[in-house]
Amino acid sequence: MDSNTILMSMQDKLPKNLGEQQLLRDRLDSLNEQQRNDFMAKIPSLRLKSPKFVFWVGSFLFGGFGVGRFMIGDKILGIARLALYILMLVLYVFGLSLESLTLLGIVNLLNLVIFGWWVADLFLVGKKLRKQNLDKLLSAL
Repeated sequence: MDSNTILMSMQDKLPKNLGEQQLLRDRLDSLNEQQRNDFMAKIPSLRLKSPKFVFWVGSFLFGGFGVGRFMIGDKILGIARLALYILMLVLYVFGLSLESLTLLGIVNLLNLVIFGWWVADLFLVGKKLRKQNLDKLLSAL
């Protein structure tokens, strides 16, 4: 199996940057046919994650809770996002029960921060996941 066939089979899981893909292509080109076949057999055991699945489920649907970050292994940022969301909900409940405009203003500010972080993660999580997939492939070579 040639290098282009291997790369095409994993195209959706790799970085879009051609320079990073070229690094993998060069490493694959340096292998003989048997080594490339062995590498191809190893790929399923690497458990590469699908950026599309992580985008739609982890970032788009449940991104406000930090699920996308948890899915790519960023536990600290995932916990921070989840804690920020819980804090916003707690302040919202207290703001309504106390009829406090100050607390509700803080809730609106937190909501803006959460929304901004969610939008940024729509782009950042997938990029980081693709890089992680590439690193797994390079380490398996």
